[in-house]
Amino acid sequence: MQDKIRFFNARADGFEAQIKILKKKSNALSVQRVAVFVLFFVTAIVMLNYRHPGFALLLALLFVVVFGLLVNLHNRVKRELETARQLAQINREEIARLLRKFDNLEDGIEFADDQHPYANDLDVFGRSSLFQLVNRAATSAGKQLLASWFSKAFSHETIVTRQEVSKELSQFLDWRQKLQAFGRLNKSEKAKEVAFFEWLNGKDILQNSRFNRFVPYLMIAISSGLILAVSFTSLTGYSLFLPLIINGYLLMKIAKYSKNIYDMALSGVQMLEAAQQIVRLIENQNFSHGYLHDLQAKLMPQGIKASAKIRDLRKIFDLLSQRGNQMYQILNGIFLLDYI
Repeated sequence: MQDKIRFFNARADGFEAQIKILKKKSNALSVQRVAVFVLFFVTAIVMLNYRHPGFALLLALLFVVVFGLLVNLHNRVKRELETARQLAQINREEIARLLRKFDNLEDGIEFADDQHPYANDLDVFGRSSLFQLVNRAATSAGKQLLASWFSKAFSHETIVTRQEVSKELSQFLDWRQKLQAFGRLNKSEKAKEVAFFEWLNGKDILQNSRFNRFVPYLMIAISSGLILAVSFTSLTGYSLFLPLIINGYLLMKIAKYSKNIYDMALSGVQMLEAAQQIVRLIENQNFSHGYLHDLQAKLMPQGIKASAKIRDLRKIFDLLSQRGNQMYQILNGIFLLDYI
């Protein structure tokens, strides 16, 4: 047992070292994002004051590209950082199981049934239970499935198949731990997941109004026209305050609606990001057992990978979640993006 403890301890230490490196990268990218934003803002004002609209426009385009690259890189580093944290925790939990320290492990007590014929006598659920020893599920659906397997009788053929599959999967430690870590990246609680799917299937109240559909395009035209007039004529920049005041009032009217979309979009990104990585991991793994091949094939009907479709959907929610971006807030105040 000591060899196993040393093995998992070395893995955990390795991931802790990765965490320190990734933290430094993440902090550096945060500083770079702020620096690029401030540099653009100051330089753009100077350019406009000296009547160089062409340079200001070129600078704006360059800023969008550079800032976008920094955001994408920062998001990737943050995902790697969170994955490393989960992997370190997973290996610490393996050590806890070897030492029979179950206090911080999920006990599955929510699945306990006092009327079950054997679950209570065999300590299937609860403290120091079989569930705590065996469970590696990271999703609520996975935990429910495991609990149902513990609570029902199955045929000899089914039991043998699962034993054979478990034997094969036991060889893929890195793969299994990555699968577990990616599942944990989705931190949405069950209530939030339910709220997300209710929102997804609900009606868009904002777009039901003709005024709400028309006003953003009107304000985009007005703001764009004033920006061009300030840049190429003698019109002062103070004229831009009028659309900013109007837009500010309109944005305040839908502030609660916009925040709800932002919160739901973040939940969607978390769930889809975790699902994409889990599915892609399964798609790319080479299995020997026929049962695993059959499960894998369901993720690639007609040769189309499910992970690619999930990625496309995630990109949509990525755009909706950009409301927390500094650049979005500026453009939102000018062009009323929350109404589009």
